This record gives sequence, structure tokens and C-alpha cells, in this order.
Amino acid sequence: MLNYSIILLDNECCHPNFEYSGRNNSISNHIIRPLDCQLRWNRNAEERAKRGWIALYSCKNSIGKSWGLNPSIIHWLYNTVIRPILSDGSLVWWHSMRQKSTSGRLDKVKRAASILITGATRSTPQDALNAMLNLKPLSLSIKCQATRSALRLHEQDLWRGCTYGHGCILNESGINVNQRGKLSDYISPVLRFDDIDVVIPSRDDWNRSNTPLDGLAFYTDGSKMEEGTGAGVYCEMLSLEYTYRLDSNCSVFQAEIFAIWKAAKLIKSLDAEIFEPVTIFVDSQAALKAIKSCNIKSDVVLKCRSALETLTNGFRLCWVPGHRDYLGNERADKLARRGSQSTDLAIADSIKPPICHFFQKIETFSDERASELWHNEPRCIVARSIWPSVSQKNELSVEPEYWTLLYQGTYHQI
Repeated sequence: MLNYSIILLDNECCHPNFEYSGRNNSISNHIIRPLDCQLRWNRNAEERAKRGWIALYSCKNSIGKSWGLNPSIIHWLYNTVIRPILSDGSLVWWHSMRQKSTSGRLDKVKRAASILITGATRSTPQDALNAMLNLKPLSLSIKCQATRSALRLHEQDLWRGCTYGHGCILNESGINVNQRGKLSDYISPVLRFDDIDVVIPSRDDWNRSNTPLDGLAFYTDGSKMEEGTGAGVYCEMLSLEYTYRLDSNCSVFQAEIFAIWKAAKLIKSLDAEIFEPVTIFVDSQAALKAIKSCNIKSDVVLKCRSALETLTNGFRLCWVPGHRDYLGNERADKLARRGSQSTDLAIADSIKPPICHFFQKIETFSDERASELWHNEPRCIVARSIWPSVSQKNELSVEPEYWTLLYQGTYHQI
């Protein structure tokens, strides 16, 4: 009987030194996802668990060899080191967590970390530890990460979903992806190396009036409130005041970029470049640094960058401190607030919500599922009376008497 070893590779499989037999290949280990002879993910689970055990106890021995680890440090190690190792490449194998042969191997690593964090007895149910430490079941955490990866591919038009196997992940995420087109503002990374003149003076420079206030000045701002998201553009010299309303799910960062984009289009359409130099004052350093960056992953940033590149050399962006009684900035702020509160303005359909908005929806959907499982757990009555829900408020915030109950292993009692 022939013994075949099947592996899944990403687009690096075209490496010239790679041999199909799997021997003497130069492909790094982290892109190989092994299957067993029956095309199951058991070998992958064994490999993930093995690396998780090594990482867990290597960190434990290296950091806490003399004095032991603080519970919060172990909690941090699990979230930042152990769990990413366990869920590496989960996009293609998340569905195998439905099988106990796969999930059991990985859950043992998580349980060991939970015991190290709390010092609980070995008879303490894992469900009680999850609720206390705000840790979702590992199957839900892995599925959540796989969903995020699938959504990123979907937004880059690289995802081909289906109704079975790992391809159905987005259909089970609580996000409607059946509609055509993109859902978010996320795009494949675009490199732009044209230089944009961005000036970020210090607050002392502004206090000493050592700032570029000559020429034509535009002021832009963005605002996000409970009613919605808005942007404003103001120019005192040209007597211009513009208010815009964005989708309520858009972020204030997007509103800031959108305002700069609209200001650049106004400068171009009004031939305002004749008032050289032209300066757009912005109170968001994050927006200025995103525009200055060569690596662009946001559609609105790309549109703004393209509009700015069409302007002449006598143009610059400048940071202004917000809410410091600078007339132009205060006026732009009022216009942006008016846009976020107004219900009469048409919503700018050219800007889609950021991908982090959908990531938050995925996380919320996963948290609700975890809370539902905890609420329906027939055991752990004592633990559920102390921690009625899985919440971040539970994380390492228990009272000493609760720890005593945990040490005594009373949570496994009915």
C-alpha cells in the first residue's frame, strides 16, 4: 500500500526548490497544513496542540522560573501567544473543530493555561473557567478568527464561498454577504510613493504662532455621534461652508479623510490653486499619517490620496490642535457635528463602513453564542450564580472568597 502525504500550500507552492514528495523542500513549516491518510485534520490538530504545549511551558519556564507567573501574565500569554498558535491557518480547518478528536486535543492546551491562570483544582469544569476568565470556547474563538480571514478575502474579491466545508464560514457568521459588491472600505494594499507635503507642528509652535498660516486656508473636520457620522469643510477667504452626512456605521477617521477629500476636490474645481500656497488644516494626526503612508488599505484614503496628487506643488496639509479656539477649526467642527445630527442631508453612498465594523459584528455574534452556551450549561450552578454571563468584567476580577470556592472545586457540583 502506497503511503501518501497530502499538504495544503498557499501561493508559495511554486517555489523552485519545492518537491511534491514533501521531502527536502524549502517551504517553511508554518504554511503547511497536514492531513492524515484518511484526509482528516487529525494530524493538523496534533501539530497545533504540540506547538501550543511547547509555547505554554516554554513561556512559563522562561518568564516565571524563579518566582512563578502572575495570573494576568499567563492570561496575556494565552491570548497573545498560545491561542494564535492553536488557531493558525484556521480558515481551512475550522470546521474540523466539530469533531471531538480534533477539538479535544486543542482544548487540553487551553485547559492547562486556564488552570495555570487560576490555580484551580483539576476537577473544576472548563465552562466555569471560561466564564470567570472571559474566554470563549476554543471552537468559537477559532471560528471567529476564520470568519475574519474569510471576510478580508471576500473584500479583496478572493473568496469563493460555498454551502459546505470551510467555504460556508461567512454564511454562519451573522453577516449578510449574499449581496453583490463589497461590504466595507477595505481594499487590497496599494502602494503609492508620490510625496504629499504634510506638516505636523508641535503645540508649542502653535502657541508661538510659528505655523504656516499664509495663503488660502481650508479647515476640515469629522464627527461621530449617536445620531450618525458627519464631515465639514470651511474656508473663510472664499466664504465656503459644506456639511456632509456619512453612513452611521462609518468611523470618525473615515469622516476626517472624507472631509479632506472633499476639500481637495473643491480646490481643484474652483481653481483655488491660484491662491498659492493652499493649506488644508486637519486636527487628526491619524488621518494625516494615513494619507502620508505609502501602503494604503482603505478605499476612502486611496480616493483622497488620488485627489491630492492632482493638485499643484503649492499645496500642503497641516495639523491644527483641536478644540483650542482656532476659529477655522471650530467652525469646521460645528459643520461636522451638524452633518452627524442632521436627518435631512443625503448620505454619501461613496463611503462604506470600515472592515473593523464587521469584525465587531462577528465578535458580538460569537460572544452572544458563548453566553448562550454558558446560560444553557446544566452544570456549574454555583459558578453561574457568581458569573451569570461571559463578559470582560469577569476577567481576573473575582473576590477572594470566589477563588476559595474555585480552589475547593465546588463548581463541578450541581
